[in-house]
Amino acid sequence: MPFWLILVILLFCKFAINLYYYFRTNYITDLYGKWLKDQSTAIYNRVHIAISVVNKAKALKEFTWFGQYHGVFDGFPTKQPPNSEYCLRSLAHASGIFKQRMIDTVNPIYWLEILFSLPEKVISYISQNPEKTRVKSILNVIFRIIAFIAVTFYTLYPDKARTFISNISNVFCLSP
Repeated sequence: MPFWLILVILLFCKFAINLYYYFRTNYITDLYGKWLKDQSTAIYNRVHIAISVVNKAKALKEFTWFGQYHGVFDGFPTKQPPNSEYCLRSLAHASGIFKQRMIDTVNPIYWLEILFSLPEKVISYISQNPEKTRVKSILNVIFRIIAFIAVTFYTLYPDKARTFISNISNVFCLSP
């Protein structure tokens, strides 16, 4: 299976997952809005959906009211003014997050940022200990130099770079 086809399938899956959660969030938001107008809408059996989409989006989960922290979905669904307002705001925030993730899926700038920040993320994952910051900085500089050399080599000598990459993939048995 060609690499580009795998990449397209992965991008499609990422887009489809975020689209699913986007529609799910909008469904719960509409359902909650109808419930706020008249409590005849059956929302009680969908509380877990509201909590799961907000957790999945890592959206707003708590607020301060008179100096005390409250969970947004404590006692959800509720018509109490501060909590109901924050529930709607949190659901709208989650919807916006999923919409932005869908846009990021097809945005090449997003993937370039991921590619260039990957060494930093790998190093920060490896060295969780703050005493290893010197090693972390040295490895980060080394990764950035290697990335700069690779991009420059690929830009100046694209044919030789493709041959080099295919030779490396043959060594590691990555091609069929």
